[in-house]
Amino acid sequence: MVEIPMCSGGKLVLPECILLVQESYPWLSVERSAKAVLSTAAPAFQAEIDKLPLSVFGLNSGFFYLPAALASEWAAPIPMEDFLVTLAVGHVFFAFQDSIVDGGAGPPELCMVAHDALLEYLQRIGALGWPSTSSAVELTHAIESHRRNYLLYSATIANDLRHRKGLSRYTSLEVANLGWKAAPCNTPFEVVAARSGRQENILNLLKAVKHFCAGLQLMDDLSDLAVDHADGNMTMALSHTLLHLKDAGLEHRSANVGDILFAAEMTGVSRASCQMALRMFAVAKELADRVEATPLAELCDAWTLRASQRIELIGESI
Repeated sequence: MVEIPMCSGGKLVLPECILLVQESYPWLSVERSAKAVLSTAAPAFQAEIDKLPLSVFGLNSGFFYLPAALASEWAAPIPMEDFLVTLAVGHVFFAFQDSIVDGGAGPPELCMVAHDALLEYLQRIGALGWPSTSSAVELTHAIESHRRNYLLYSATIANDLRHRKGLSRYTSLEVANLGWKAAPCNTPFEVVAARSGRQENILNLLKAVKHFCAGLQLMDDLSDLAVDHADGNMTMALSHTLLHLKDAGLEHRSANVGDILFAAEMTGVSRASCQMALRMFAVAKELADRVEATPLAELCDAWTLRASQRIELIGESI
């Protein structure tokens, strides 16, 4: 699942509604509870679980508290602390997957813990989102939602892996579908909509989340050009930068990091990435406003400012 940074080269000011949830349920408190859940589920790896960093639980991300902020905004009757701990536990599974997909390897202990993390997540999110007298019914709802959203996620990752096999341009559809890298996050939003009685808003809400996350991915890939080049992760920003070098008759296969960063600025790839991100944030905000998802709309505003500032920096560097 896409890892959303708190900011991309500078300080990002999060919306007050998200900060309020974060202040009420601080990272360290959520982390402690999530580790307790995992230690109970996988006691043989308690020592390794205790050493897991915040990032494995998604707690260094400005995106983490968004579903909870929306639940608060929509007055969904969800136990907030349980909700956040559940999301943190589920993120462990996706953190392990990311370590394999992006780096080709991951800690063996995390591999074992990830299995239990997914099972715990599905059981807990089912109970929170579709409460029933039958735990089997709750789990069925959770599995159906997870499977539906995971198909979107896996299709996007498969497309990423195809790009790693050869240098090629990204289509507009591929760029738009970058937002599906966060598709597993749809399940918590479905829970919020279901518990607040706003099921009629779910389609536009998920579209808004998709466009918002596509914008975030574009900004993140631009910031990670050097890392992605080292890992062979052929993102849109990196692929198009290398293609510009190739079209200019320059050596692109052995280009160093400095050449790539300079080329991204001078060829317009950096500016184009930011402009595409701005379009994604604009669509996301319009959809969020339509369904009164204020926390998401305000987060779109924050990232719109961030992307605009990044464009200004490009102008200064040139």
